[in-house]
Amino acid sequence: MNRPQTGAAGLRQSYQDARSTDAEGNGEQCHQGTELGFVTIWHTSHANLQKSTDLNPRTAILYARLSAALAVLVAYCVMAQPPALIVQDAWVREVPGSDVAAVYLILRNPTTQPISIVGVESSVASHAMIHETQTQSGQSRMRPHEQLVVPAGQTVKLEPGGLHVMLHGVTQSTPVGQSVPLALLLADGQKVQVAAVVRPLNAQ
Repeated sequence: MNRPQTGAAGLRQSYQDARSTDAEGNGEQCHQGTELGFVTIWHTSHANLQKSTDLNPRTAILYARLSAALAVLVAYCVMAQPPALIVQDAWVREVPGSDVAAVYLILRNPTTQPISIVGVESSVASHAMIHETQTQSGQSRMRPHEQLVVPAGQTVKLEPGGLHVMLHGVTQSTPVGQSVPLALLLADGQKVQVAAVVRPLNAQ
């Protein structure tokens, strides 16, 4: 049975193991590889340092390089993960003299799991929520949409005549071309910040 390497030789082997883990893939595989590499590196490194009777300069330099490689690996995998929910083409129609406004946007879910939006908030309105416009008996009726689910790999459009975000109690007038801030509240506790560009009253 082979004895585990100690000192500089053990640290060098840990570094090579970390590089092999990094090459396995990105996305979910990268995330799993990061966890595996992190555990392998630290357990092996600390074990080797504890077994080593002296930490000579060469070993110290190699240990520092190993730590730097781990930091780069973790940062790479975090950046490689796609955002949970992508918001595109967010806009709001200008309604001069009114304290209500409707926000329209496109929601895209690039993940493999459905994403649920359970609420909306805005710093320029006293109340915000998702509504849906439906035509019944020739009349348009608007009702609250308590929870909006964006299926995995799908796109949901909030557009005039259908789903939209309704802002009530708008506290300030925003000129055409500027943005209205709001945040989509997800079921997992995350917030997706949105900047809806103000368009003219006749925009469609």
